[in-house]
Amino acid sequence: MLPHMKLGLDRRTRLNRFITSWKSPEDPGTGEYSFKLDVSGSSQLFLSMGSEWIWRTGPWNGLGFVGVPEMLTTFIFDIRFWNTVDEVSMEFTLVNSSSFSSIKLGSDGLYQRYTLDERNHQLVAIWSAARDPCDNYGRCGPNSNCDVYTGAGFECTCLAGFEPKSLRDWSLRDGSGGCERSQGANTCRSEATRCIDGTCQR
Repeated sequence: MLPHMKLGLDRRTRLNRFITSWKSPEDPGTGEYSFKLDVSGSSQLFLSMGSEWIWRTGPWNGLGFVGVPEMLTTFIFDIRFWNTVDEVSMEFTLVNSSSFSSIKLGSDGLYQRYTLDERNHQLVAIWSAARDPCDNYGRCGPNSNCDVYTGAGFECTCLAGFEPKSLRDWSLRDGSGGCERSQGANTCRSEATRCIDGTCQR
């Protein structure tokens, strides 16, 4: 994807523009990954494998996508976003029109932004998604936290007062099922209160 190319829906023609991956580095046929703008109301970009969400940018807040905070500090490109009666779409433009930048969705599902290193005359990757397991959408499921720096060899942990919904899946390093409330656990914010019949009471 090059500057000024749009992603999103033309509401007049119903044309939905999105990026798809190649089948393989050698086969330019349509692959299983896609990167598209959700036009149903959330105004965010999703990286998908088939119908399964892998990663998302978070909603557009007028300045950038909330799940990509580094977007607000970049000096290479700007994002333009439209949500009108005619279209819901976005494009990126370059701050310096003499520079070059592009977006690529690889056959392995890696979404990368490249810019030209003018000294070496080579394209270099300056940003990518999903970069680690916790970038993957729904990696650890409901009532859990994802942190690759736990040091435990598994990035998913249950929130306080919760336990893995499936110990078998958890032992196989699959946290997508998430966690459920532990029997008799105190999930109130203060130790001075207890959970009785689903409510916190002193």
